Amino acid sequence: MALDPTASVIQGLRLSVDLPTQLTITVDTGTAYLPDNTRIIVTAPMLVTLSAPAAGTWYHAYVFQASSGVAGFEVVTDAPSTPYAGTARTKQGDVTRRYVGSIVIGSNGKAIPFKHVSVGTTCRVQYIQGLPVANATAGGLTLLTGGTATAVSNVSALTAVPITASIMMAQFLNSSTYDAYLGNPDQPNALSATSAIRVVLARSCVPVDLPLSGSGQFNYMLAATNLLGTLTGVLFSGSLTGQVTGHIYDR
Repeated sequence: MALDPTASVIQGLRLSVDLPTQLTITVDTGTAYLPDNTRIIVTAPMLVTLSAPAAGTWYHAYVFQASSGVAGFEVVTDAPSTPYAGTARTKQGDVTRRYVGSIVIGSNGKAIPFKHVSVGTTCRVQYIQGLPVANATAGGLTLLTGGTATAVSNVSALTAVPITASIMMAQFLNSSTYDAYLGNPDQPNALSATSAIRVVLARSCVPVDLPLSGSGQFNYMLAATNLLGTLTGVLFSGSLTGQVTGHIYDR
């Protein structure tokens, strides 16, 4: 059967995490297609309650057509496939499951809650755990602490965003007296003081939407000198901290 161009379409099917237990995942109503053109219609919210999920682990949500002819929903650790049409993905190795989103388990063994907003196949996920930017352990969402590299340093974002994310939303605290430059390994011109996607000025804390590389990485570097002079900068040394507050992904 020829692939229907609408097979990549997805409508609704937003995810949410219950409060306060943070163990029940719900998908709301909507429609999606499978590669064989099967249309899955979710007419009422469906939920899955995770049992003792592993901390620091990504769980991925899929809808499917059950043998009874009604829609089904599962949340498992099996990763999504590469896109098969547009941005549409199935479960890796199982074309009967359509990928709808991902959930990460925090250090407390509970799913980190979020607000999920979808516009067509593009989704914006905003974490609502409310962790302080300098907290390096709670929830596992701080990607960078004590960053002082003046040479380009690559950092994986995949502990805080899923492999399907194209942009991470983060808050960067630069407590140093040096400007910090942000980019990713895929950018055409290598990251430098004159080629950066974003800049976090010395002694500042700013929100940043940062495109990630195809492998889910970003990179950073601090300026080698500052307006106060290199020696003064060392005496008043600080560092760069980055905490992810959400992400944008396609499905």
